[in-house]
Amino acid sequence: MGEFNEKLTQTGRVLAQNQHSGSLSAKISLEVPMMSTPAAAIKDEVRLLIDIQIETFRQPTPLTHSQLREYHYRSEKLKMLCHELNRIGARNVLEQRMERAS
Repeated sequence: MGEFNEKLTQTGRVLAQNQHSGSLSAKISLEVPMMSTPAAAIKDEVRLLIDIQIETFRQPTPLTHSQLREYHYRSEKLKMLCHELNRIGARNVLEQRMERAS
């Protein structure tokens, strides 16, 4: 689990380096706290990515090619994380059903 949280922190740092807004950089450069489960860590990363997507479109100037590329990257990352959350949820439901059946 420590390795998983380290990857989340690293993702936050990469996103911060790629953003041009000072407020976003300050928000994402914060360390991700230790999580109790991988699902909680994924949910936190999803929330962070969504916040960044919203902030990106609140900018008063048109998005640059680089910002659009970063937006696309975050969108793909969000899809992947949501699929992972669904997989974790389905596995948990299956495990609970098996426990009840025992």
